[in-house]
Amino acid sequence: EVSTAEPSDEGFAANLSFSYTDNPGKSFAAMGLSVGIGSCVVMDFLIRSELPEEVAAKAVSGLEKVIAEHFDAELQRLQNFHSWRVFVWENEVDQLPVLRLAVMLKPETSIDFVLKQLGVALRFHEMLVDLNCELHFSHSLTEMLESKKFTLDEKFGSGLSASIVVARKILVRLAEELQYCVEEKAAGANVEFEERKESYGWAHARTKDALEGKFKGAASADIQEMTITGYKEEPRTETDAQFAAKEASAAGWRRFVWRSVNLLRGGKASTMELSFRSVGELLFQSALARSLLPSWVTPDIVEQPGALATIWKRMTESITKHVNEHWATILAFEDIEQHARDDEERRRLEREAKMSNKERKRLAFLEEKRQLAEKLRKLGIETTDDLEEEEDLTQKPAEYARHLKEKQMGSERLLLETYEATWDAVCALHSVQVVSGGNKVLLALQGCDIFELLPQPMKSPPPPRYQQA
Repeated sequence: EVSTAEPSDEGFAANLSFSYTDNPGKSFAAMGLSVGIGSCVVMDFLIRSELPEEVAAKAVSGLEKVIAEHFDAELQRLQNFHSWRVFVWENEVDQLPVLRLAVMLKPETSIDFVLKQLGVALRFHEMLVDLNCELHFSHSLTEMLESKKFTLDEKFGSGLSASIVVARKILVRLAEELQYCVEEKAAGANVEFEERKESYGWAHARTKDALEGKFKGAASADIQEMTITGYKEEPRTETDAQFAAKEASAAGWRRFVWRSVNLLRGGKASTMELSFRSVGELLFQSALARSLLPSWVTPDIVEQPGALATIWKRMTESITKHVNEHWATILAFEDIEQHARDDEERRRLEREAKMSNKERKRLAFLEEKRQLAEKLRKLGIETTDDLEEEEDLTQKPAEYARHLKEKQMGSERLLLETYEATWDAVCALHSVQVVSGGNKVLLALQGCDIFELLPQPMKSPPPPRYQQA
C-alpha cells in the first residue's frame, strides 16, 4: 500500500474477479455472443451519456471495417478461431450501455474440455475456487495527467489487495506430474541420443577394417557415410559456452519450479505486506527498482507539480501533429486524383461524341456486365471470367502504383474517420472479460477514461466525388 488512500468513487479503480456458471450457453447468449463457442475475449467501452444511436452505429461500422481490413486475415489463422463481432450492448454487471468488441473461439477451446482431454478428472473451478484482486488510486487518470498542480509524492495514494483460494493439494500434484513429464521427456531424449551414438560406434568399429581393406585410401568421412546405422552427428550451432549457459538456465528454471511447488505444498495461507511513504521511495530508493525504470523516469516526475501533465501534453501534441500531417497527405492525394479522374472523364466524353451508335451500345453493355459482376461479388456469388473481364493492372506499372496509392490513402482515411467516430461515441474502457466454458475472469475498471485523455480529433473532411459515386 502506498500512503493510506481509501477507495474513492472519483479515482481510478480496477477489480479482478473469477466466477463460474453451470450453463455457459445461457451466459454467452446473455452477453450477446454467437451460439456454439467455447471461449471468448470481450472488451467493453463505455458509451457517452445521451449519445444518439446513429453516432454509436457509425463507430461500430468504422471498427468493423478496420478489423475486416487489417486484422481479420490474422484472426482467421488462429487455431480454433470462430468469429469476431462489434456491437452495442448493455453490460451484464451494471446495465450500462457499452460498445462491445468480442473475439470468439470454437467449443473445443473450453478449458474444462481441454482438462478432460488430458485425463484430468477435475473442472477448472474446482482448482481455482476464488479470485479477487482490487487496485485503487486516490485520483483519476484525467486529474493525474492533466492537472498542473498534481504532485505524485505529495498527493498520490494507492492501495492493492488480493485474495486467491485454490485447491492446493490438487495443484501441487498436477504441477509435480507436469514437471516430471518435462524432465522425463528430456532425459529420454538424452538416453536415445547416447544409445544411437553408441550403436554407431559399434557399427563403425565392425566395418572400419573391412571398408579400409576394400577401398584403399578411403577418407574417414566416406567410411562414416557407409556405416549401417545411418547415424549422423547433429551440426554444431552453439559454442560450448552457449550450450553451458543454456543448460544452466534450464537447471535454474527447474529449481524455481520445484521451489514454487514446495512452497505451495507447505503453506496453507500466505500474507505479504509492502508499504512505502511515497512514490519516490518506491521507485528510486532501491537500486533494483531504478535499474528497471526507463531513462525518462527521473525524480523530477514525482517531485515537481504538473510533471505528468507536461509529459502528457507533449504526447497529445505529437499525436495531433501526426494526425494533421496524415490528413494533409490524404487530402493532397485526393485532390490530385480527383483532377486526374475529371480529365479522364472529359476525354472519355470526347471519344464517345465521335463514336457510332453501335460502338456506344457495345461499351454500355460491357459497363453493365462489370457492374453486375461487382454486385454479385458483394452478395458472395462467384462470377465467371467472361463476366468479370477485369483489367490486370500489374501489367501496367504506373496504373498499378496509382491503384496501390489510392488504396493506401483510403485505408488511412478509414482509420482516421474511425478514430473520430470512436472518440465521439465512447469515453472509457469499462471492462475486459475472458470466458472459457463456464469459467469467467472479469477485469472491471472505473475511471479508465482513455478517450477523454486522447486529443479530440478534427472533423473529417468529406470524401472526394470519386469515392461518393
